Amino acid sequence: MPNLAPRLLLISSLFFCSGLPACGPKQSSGNDGVLAAARRLQGKWRVTTFVPEAQLEAPLQGLLNAELGQLTVTFTGSDYTAVGPGINISGRYELQTAANDLVSASFIDSTGVAYRVSGRFDGPLFRFHSYDSPWRGDGTLERAN
Repeated sequence: MPNLAPRLLLISSLFFCSGLPACGPKQSSGNDGVLAAARRLQGKWRVTTFVPEAQLEAPLQGLLNAELGQLTVTFTGSDYTAVGPGINISGRYELQTAANDLVSASFIDSTGVAYRVSGRFDGPLFRFHSYDSPWRGDGTLERAN
């Protein structure tokens, strides 16, 4: 069975790395909101913080420490790739809802497992919450240069 820790770290931290207010107008609700959020999500983002709800086992905490500030996630269409010191994975994502700056989504890894996230745009940052263990917690992403 492949090691899922890198995927889970990515999934928990990657989704809501969406855009700056200057990247587009505020989202509307419904399908228009989802389409606007998808446009804001496109491009490269960097995971800057993540605070798990529960203490991580030492290997997972080490992985998290190595990836913060280094993990770059690129969104193209409905696909994502993530590359960092210990991660090189890809998959797809689905936005379920989006209204104003609030979004909920699922990330689907290459094995078909879905991971739930929600978040909000906050100026140049996106603050998110990941719902699935072991990476249940809160984080921040920022547009990469």
